[in-house]
Amino acid sequence: MAKASRGLDPTRSRCQVPRAYHPPALCRPCLCLRHWRRARNHRSRELAPVQVYQYYHDLVNADYEGHFALVHSRFSTNTFPSWDRAQPLRWAAHNGEINTLRGNKNWMRAREGVMQSDVFKDELEKLYPIVEDGGSDSAAFDNVLELLTINGVLSLPEAVMLMVPEAWQGNTQMDATKAAFYEWAACQMEPWDGPALFTFADGRFCGANLDRNGLRPCRFYVMDDDRIICASEVGTIPVEPETVIQKGRLQPGKMLLVDTVAGRIIDDKELKEAVSSRHDFREPPAGSHGLR
Repeated sequence: MAKASRGLDPTRSRCQVPRAYHPPALCRPCLCLRHWRRARNHRSRELAPVQVYQYYHDLVNADYEGHFALVHSRFSTNTFPSWDRAQPLRWAAHNGEINTLRGNKNWMRAREGVMQSDVFKDELEKLYPIVEDGGSDSAAFDNVLELLTINGVLSLPEAVMLMVPEAWQGNTQMDATKAAFYEWAACQMEPWDGPALFTFADGRFCGANLDRNGLRPCRFYVMDDDRIICASEVGTIPVEPETVIQKGRLQPGKMLLVDTVAGRIIDDKELKEAVSSRHDFREPPAGSHGLR
């Protein structure tokens, strides 16, 4: 499916039809609402948040159920709005700016000459360029996150850990095992630094990660009816105060993760201890610069 979605692009350009952004090739059920807002030149095809329920009629159908939803209200500032730039993307949604973008894109292009994949094998080149042309900084992040995840080497939260590290260099308070993981990660890929808040989902995992600058808001509520609400602003979804059993804000470099299969929240410390202790990252395995 990943190869098929890339293969549609040349046909689309020959037919002179508008750019599209293909949904994730997932067998697991998920719900991603894609819409955006503009400050000027409002057109009927562009939705304000309050119009979503009028546009997606299934959302007001009592028989429609979903175990999570990822929603993004886009206010375009540094790119021109278009349908293919609307968020969420295939795997993630993003609030902020990726200020290391040029370097991130250049390094990904440079890696294409030496990449290896046990999944795609000789057909890996059909996915090039990994970062699709004409996309936003959010789309570039999503392209790379998709590559890391669909290769089966990293789970979605592990791939986010690789791309959006904590402030580990010179941090004497960080556990040595976790610091070794981040040092290994730095050898595999340069950080995608913001200020930025990243949210992501794949049907099983749903989470949010604040970059190490910590300059974007992220608030969360844990409700007594087993709901978790995470948003960039307090009050995005009205709740009764007495139904909130835990609330807080995401700290710089930290991740809020829900495993919908296990039915629980995975604590940032638990997740990163498990990932960093899985291997001795002080001695990277041979071939670690590929995707295997």
